[in-house]
Amino acid sequence: MRTVDEQVAVEQLLDENGAAGFVSVRAAISILRQRVDTDLSDAELEKLVVTAAAMRRTAIQLDRLNT
Repeated sequence: MRTVDEQVAVEQLLDENGAAGFVSVRAAISILRQRVDTDLSDAELEKLVVTAAAMRRTAIQLDRLNT
């Protein structure tokens, strides 16, 4: 189940890295796992990152390895 903490962490991550030109999904997931204690799968975190980035019109690099 998604929590407010996860959504806030995604928004903060995009704030910090959006000016770089794009956000790597793999790196974003790794950073989110360090910042937030979550039971979400990598696929669920990817969906949060992609959705939030799309709403901001931030480019993303879809580089998560499917496991």
